[in-house]
Amino acid sequence: EGREHGRSREAKRVLGRDDFGGDVLFYGDRCVMCTRCVRFMEEIEQNPLLTVVERGNRSVIDTFFEQGLEQAEWAGNVVDICPVGALVSKDFLHKARAWDLEHTASICPNCSQGCNVELHTRDNLVHRMKPRINPEVNGHWICDYGRTRYEWLNRGDRLGSPVMHVDDRNITMDWRSTLSALEERLNKVAKGCVKALVSPFWSNEDLGAVVRLVNALGGGEILYRSPRVDEEVALAGISGLARRKDLAPNVQGAELLGCTRIGDDEGRGGLDTLKEHDGMVLVLGDDLVDESEEFALNAELVIYVGAYRSAALDTADFQLPITIFSEQEGTFTNHVGRVQRFWPALEGPGTARPSWLVLGALCRSLTLEDGDGPSRADQAFHVVAGMVDAYAGLTYETIDILGSPSELPMSIVET
Repeated sequence: EGREHGRSREAKRVLGRDDFGGDVLFYGDRCVMCTRCVRFMEEIEQNPLLTVVERGNRSVIDTFFEQGLEQAEWAGNVVDICPVGALVSKDFLHKARAWDLEHTASICPNCSQGCNVELHTRDNLVHRMKPRINPEVNGHWICDYGRTRYEWLNRGDRLGSPVMHVDDRNITMDWRSTLSALEERLNKVAKGCVKALVSPFWSNEDLGAVVRLVNALGGGEILYRSPRVDEEVALAGISGLARRKDLAPNVQGAELLGCTRIGDDEGRGGLDTLKEHDGMVLVLGDDLVDESEEFALNAELVIYVGAYRSAALDTADFQLPITIFSEQEGTFTNHVGRVQRFWPALEGPGTARPSWLVLGALCRSLTLEDGDGPSRADQAFHVVAGMVDAYAGLTYETIDILGSPSELPMSIVET
């Protein structure tokens, strides 16, 4: 059975658990005093909130009195670089075994830097988001703001089936019947009177499909709203890496496709022209949480192409369920014009489909195009590349897993 007592005469040194603030817990009994965490805070973030206290065999990592890691913006990276698991994430603690998680290459959706990340999933839920190495974009790091904002990917209030509003009630339908009825309605809409509102949280392929549909209907105005902050949060020790002012992943992609930003820095307001419009109103991805149920009552036709239920659009003529970026393949364009791919990590609810597939089918029926149109994400991007000069020559093969720069106009680069 082994010895009843150990050979050591001294009492075992027990340090227990310490809360470093923010999302970081410290298990001192696991620590091997490599000081990677201390060096990261001093050399990379350049915000020395960790240090080594005591001397010799009494040395331990600690914070300065009441100053914890809640005052840092990039402290979550110390969990990633700890070699022995002495630093752990409060958010992920006891959620799942790390080896049970599936890893999918993706892009952080929380600002326009476009940091490369991995989505760690299990049971069709995202359990955490970790940085993925890309020397051209984010190196080995991501900010705490992006790292901790993934729970919206697990929202349960999803649209799962197409819905048509008939005789003051919503009727759930299949895709074939819905698209057939919608095509019939679109053929009756006056040409050139479309107002569209899109979200920069959706991919280039999705936004490009909206542009094509609006053009097929004779043209119109395409708007977008996105949250924005006054200051960037840079990682001092790494050139070119920061949490950007635009808190959405595809603002640059929307701009390149000719969309116009409206609303305030909270991503709200600015919809007066849409609410009063008497033609066709198309909404992609924006669930209008700041609007009432009386939105666009005068419109001839209201189409909501969305992932989440919307009180303001519950009486829309058509509600078409679509997948979000973590459920499909696609691309985002970051603040300097680098086009980057992401891959599906989750399964979409019900019969939800990528919006580029849904809107592409409508475009083909309206324009009587030859062929079947794009049926894969790479084909959808090829169509978008033909619409945007900056994407000329880009394909999914050339973009690959690390992304590829586009040829941005100088006016956009300067902003």
